[in-house]
Formats: sequence, C-alpha cells, structure tokens
Amino acid sequence: MRASRLYVSIFESELRTVALEASSRTDETGGDLFGLWSAGRRPVIFLAVGPGPDAVHERAHFGQDVAFLSSVAQVLQDECGLQYLGDWHSHHELGLRSPSSGDAEHIRRIARRNGFDSMAELILTHLPEPLGSCERDDRHGPCAAETRSHDGCVRVEIGGFMYAPALAGRPVRCDVTLLPGESPFRKHLIEHPVLGAAIMRPWQSFPRSRLSLSSESATASEPAGSFRERASFQKALAKAIGALERTHESPVEVYEKEFGYVIVVLVGPGVRLGIAIGPTLPFRLLGLYRMGEGSHDITDLSAQIPISDAPAGPRLFQWAHEQSQRVCDRQGEAGA
Repeated sequence: MRASRLYVSIFESELRTVALEASSRTDETGGDLFGLWSAGRRPVIFLAVGPGPDAVHERAHFGQDVAFLSSVAQVLQDECGLQYLGDWHSHHELGLRSPSSGDAEHIRRIARRNGFDSMAELILTHLPEPLGSCERDDRHGPCAAETRSHDGCVRVEIGGFMYAPALAGRPVRCDVTLLPGESPFRKHLIEHPVLGAAIMRPWQSFPRSRLSLSSESATASEPAGSFRERASFQKALAKAIGALERTHESPVEVYEKEFGYVIVVLVGPGVRLGIAIGPTLPFRLLGLYRMGEGSHDITDLSAQIPISDAPAGPRLFQWAHEQSQRVCDRQGEAGA
C-alpha cells in the first residue's frame, strides 16, 4: 500500500503532451488539467489541455484563453464526467521550479470563485542541453524538431503541487505518479469537433528520456515561511532578469544550482558573463565567470575581483559586469 503522502497521478500521454507543448516555445505557456478525485482526495489526471487560441504568452507570464477553457470544461463535464482539477504552466529557462506568488494567488482566486476545496498544479521548467547532446530515443527516433530550442535540445522537468485547502493558496510539493500509456479519454476525444484540435498534438514525439520529475527527489512539504521567502526571491529575480535583458538587449539565461543560481548575460559578440549568486535575498555575489563560445572556454574571474566588496541586491549585476570588464581590460593591456 502507498504511503499517505500527497501525490498526483497522470497518464504518460498527458505528461508528454504538456512537455511537448512547453518545449516548443521560448515564452511561457500552459493549460488545464481534467480528471477525477480519488477516495483519498488524490487527483487523477485523465486529460491535459493546452493553451487556447487567444491565450497570452509572455516571458514571465501565461494567461489562459478563458472562453476556450469554459467550452472545453463544459464538454468534458457533460460528455465524459471529468472535472477541472487545476492547471499546468511553464517557467521555462528562469530556473524557477515552484509556483510563484502570482501562481498561488491565481489558484486562490479560482478556488474562491468556484468553491473548490483542493486543486492541483504542474510546473514545467526547461533544462537546455548543448546541441548534439540530444540522444536517440529507441522507440521514437531522433528528438523531434519541435522539441529543440534556439540553443539545442530541451529536457523538461515537471514538478507536482497540491493546494489543500485551495483557499489557503500555499502549494505543497507532491509526488507525480505516472500511469502507463495513453489516456482512454484522449483516444475517445481525438475526433471530437470541439476538443480534437486542442488535443491532437503527437505526444509520442516527445521522448520519455527527455522528461524528468522533480518530485522524485523532493517530496517533503515546505514550511509557509520558506515558501514566502522563495516566492519573494523569485519575484525579485524575475524583475532583475527583465532589467538585465533591457540593458543588454538580449535574453538572459538562469540556471538553478545547489549553491543558488547562475545568471548568464551576453556582454559582447560570442562572450557571456556568468554571475553566481546565493539562493536568498538580498542577492549576494558568490563568483564570476567569463565564457566564450566553446564549452571549455570559461575563465574564473573570482580570484581577480574583490567579491566581498560587491553590493547586495540588484546593483551587484552591474557591479559584476564592470569588474569583469576591468579584469579583461587589464589582461588585454598585459598581452599587448
């Protein structure tokens, strides 16, 4: 018998469907989850639906097409007896593997408006890998073209969360239990005049080998205090990333590490700056790296700058850029 901890059950076809949708975009996307609640109040997801035609896709925001969601929910309730369980959406390459404070508030509004006691949520994150590292999936051939981003194959990590009670608006990380094969409802509805177009994506084209479940190694509930701190950090980080992108006029990459995060900024033709920071506010500089085009062309600048003098907070990013530029200028003068 399974332990009493929280978990979400979902058919493999639905998990790979949302991974395929998330991997095909460079901005946020999402959709909705439908199924039934078990006797133990665990959600069983039978169908995952993607974004509607009028959904809003931005780098740090996704808004579902409400009219589309309403029509889909009505059909699934009337013809299949399936209930709305919650939603899924991507955080892409920001490295944010948990719901944000805005996500929690969104769940709270839906629960209040509809009288829901519990809701489920799946968060998808891009884990980019270098071009050429895309392994061949024995069952489905090479990684499909639409599962490749601008910088290589995309591995998608999925985390499961429960809101119980939903009105509290605090997500608790939970296991994701995979049900093998294709959902019977997907097979039944593929020809449906309303839902056919919404669920017709070839889920088999996203290799299972490029899908990972973050809850496999982290299932413990988090205290409310730590969630609020993480949500505040994520909001501040998203704001800082937006400012960096406007300053440098190019996308900023963010990678979550055991020690915190690495922010990668394009600072010149073929040259990137890696800024390592801790996982809490205010932002604190841990290291600085100069990266060229090759994977081995990385220079650790940490020993050449006074890291202890770095300002705390958003100003450290500009300070780190200025310091790295001075080091490179000195190296250029010495080599002249």
